[in-house]
Amino acid sequence: MKHLILFALLALGLAFGGCQKEEKDYCENVTCYNGGVCDDGLCDCPPGTSGFDCSVKDLCYNVVCLNNGICINGTCDCPTGYTGANCGTAKTPISMSVLSMTVTKYPVVQTGGASWDLNDGADVFVTFSTGTTATTTEFKSGFTYTDVTGQDLPFSTGFPVTLNNNGNNYTVGLWDYDATSSDDYMVGLNFNPNTYRSGFPSTLNLVVSDLEVVLDVQWNF
Repeated sequence: MKHLILFALLALGLAFGGCQKEEKDYCENVTCYNGGVCDDGLCDCPPGTSGFDCSVKDLCYNVVCLNNGICINGTCDCPTGYTGANCGTAKTPISMSVLSMTVTKYPVVQTGGASWDLNDGADVFVTFSTGTTATTTEFKSGFTYTDVTGQDLPFSTGFPVTLNNNGNNYTVGLWDYDATSSDDYMVGLNFNPNTYRSGFPSTLNLVVSDLEVVLDVQWNF
């Protein structure tokens, strides 16, 4: 009888053991590329890769583009004025064009306090000259402001003016137009474009004690 009971218990244990299911391996048929690791049937992708099997590579991963360059398909697309694999090399401009300008400070009256004209304010136009002396022979704005009183003076008529050699000094001059006599030189400032080319800004602010101008510029390569 005892043997029968042991046999029955053994048979019952085998029956229950046969009903247990083996744990499923969800990663058995999963392949992860580029160093990806399967976790519970899903690929855990390393940085720079993506996709269900990590097969998609980000060609711009770890690509650094300087000076506001943009990575496209693994290659840096450089902004104007820069070159090189990572846009780290600045080009040398062949010229700078002044597209327009605004005069924000100027002498409303002469040094002694007299008006520029006999009975009213100056009639202002601007010039650009090569060197450190203002002249009216190279570039003269195509517009003249009448009887100015200190307001900002934007100039665009007749522009752009191209400064061809960035190694040269240039002079911005303000003049009072006189119909019956020689034009009066009011004030000026000189500058060298090379001083301002770092980063190739689109706006230059030029300041001396009695003259301030803002130039809207374009660098030419």
